[in-house]
Amino acid sequence: MPNAILQISGPSGSGKTTLARLLASIIPIDQIHLIRFAVQRGDAWADRRKRPLDNRSPEKLPCYVSPETVFESFAEIIPSFETPDHRGLLIVETSAHPCFRHAYPYDAKVFIMSPPGSMEDVFRPAQETAGAIERAMHDTAEFAAELFGLERVDPHDSAWFRAHEDPNRDYSSDTQTVEEFLDSPIGIEITARLQLRPMFQGVVDADVVFLNTAVATNMKTLAACAQRIERILEPVNTRLQRRTYFAAGDPLDRRNAGTEGCLKRIADLLSAAKTIHA
Repeated sequence: MPNAILQISGPSGSGKTTLARLLASIIPIDQIHLIRFAVQRGDAWADRRKRPLDNRSPEKLPCYVSPETVFESFAEIIPSFETPDHRGLLIVETSAHPCFRHAYPYDAKVFIMSPPGSMEDVFRPAQETAGAIERAMHDTAEFAAELFGLERVDPHDSAWFRAHEDPNRDYSSDTQTVEEFLDSPIGIEITARLQLRPMFQGVVDADVVFLNTAVATNMKTLAACAQRIERILEPVNTRLQRRTYFAAGDPLDRRNAGTEGCLKRIADLLSAAKTIHA
């Protein structure tokens, strides 16, 4: 199997394949292949053929997998991509579905997103975040849904929230428990994750978060979005001692400091992975 495995995830149209092709053009690895994964819908079929990642190769059809069996599917599919002398890089491109976050022990994870039309497209309002945290604390199914995408319910559906509220419960008695939870490592991660809409929660898991500004139309919203992501990642990096790198830029503009910084960080992560696996 390949010497290093890189996951690039993000919403549709965020620039995942563009970033993959750019990396293939600058990373000094001879064998670079791409496979795309998407959530299975209906009778969608799985195309498991890998193709070299270069500008001459045709578009790769996605390999469709079920969220319920994603761990088994990845364990079967990814190791089957043999490369000469176990060298090379496999780029695993996935949708933003949460089932892909922990589907495989990637060597590096990149989350790429486009600027939102509004802040609420990406971030939950404070009251909604508080409600989501409360439910995750007291409902293991909800907790699993938020971390691993194991539930089909859309957690930011306000109608679903209202239907599951307990009007007779006195939440004030849980203040100390909540504070202790929020100050714990898992509480810090959950708090960071639940400030984001489910499609964007990959921000919390990624080694590199890249805000693709190539199609930015509202610079004020772009700046606010970047600042909010930085605020969410700050306690994750400091309290949990992670090193998530965040930057914004046009992936095709190598003169942009954010773009160049992201590319360098990804290259460094892959270089370290090759050293570890060698």
